[in-house]
Amino acid sequence: MKRLLFPILIAVIAAVAIGKLVGGFLGEFAERKANKAPPASVAPPASVSDQTAPIIATMTIQPTEGTSEAELDIDTLERLEQHMMQTTLERGRSNFAKQGFDPKTYNPKIDVSSVYTISGGKRLAIIKMSVDSRVRTVWVMGFSGGQFLRVTCIRASNHDIPVFSGECGQKVSDAFYLTMKPQAR
Repeated sequence: MKRLLFPILIAVIAAVAIGKLVGGFLGEFAERKANKAPPASVAPPASVSDQTAPIIATMTIQPTEGTSEAELDIDTLERLEQHMMQTTLERGRSNFAKQGFDPKTYNPKIDVSSVYTISGGKRLAIIKMSVDSRVRTVWVMGFSGGQFLRVTCIRASNHDIPVFSGECGQKVSDAFYLTMKPQAR
């Protein structure tokens, strides 16, 4: 039972932490979508996909509750991926309703993928999610120094978030004590 609760607990904490942030980004999009068009006196906003938004990167330390890196298997990764997606949807619907819209009409297109990678001898779970091709999120999770760490990187535009370079890469490097070396071109 403990083995099943830990991955779910991790996913809940991760999703709650970014839920409000994602919901805020999606709220504006949902309002435009519900209204279909802006008022005639307002110039249409530039497409979000045309603007590269900055990446916001955070790190969270979570209790291990007796789990270890050995328990980061494919089944756990798939459960984490599904839970992150469902929690993000629930938060988005909640924010949609708070703005006066019918939450049943909130049905964004979510693309999610996940993979394990080994970096610096550490097994890391990487989950990537795109919501309506407008907001991208990456979660990098793993064990370091006897603690379970989660790095969350989010961008309010449809541009890739490099996991091992830039703002997100620096946070991953700091969290997991990895050395990011330039790659030969």
